[in-house]
Amino acid sequence: MRRIKLSYLREMATVKADGYLEAAFQAGTVEGDFLAMGDLDYRAWKKRFTGLGDHVHDVLGPVVRLIDAKFGTDLSNCHGCQERRKALNNLTSAAL
Repeated sequence: MRRIKLSYLREMATVKADGYLEAAFQAGTVEGDFLAMGDLDYRAWKKRFTGLGDHVHDVLGPVVRLIDAKFGTDLSNCHGCQERRKALNNLTSAAL
């Protein structure tokens, strides 16, 4: 059984493909501030909503954090990057 904070789900919905939050609520049940989901349902839901934007984020995230630490920038919170991540996620989910 997986338990995911509702606040985390709402935050991630801003960069995930459309329908992310709705699919999560269909796959699990709300228990207080958490969404409980069986392991098989969780894997299927996560696979469905992991797109190209998430993979790019996983690869470049450490590089961006290093640049932020070295040069004092704030690229980690780049709104444009979040929009591109969501666009890539929507593009790949639409192709499936």
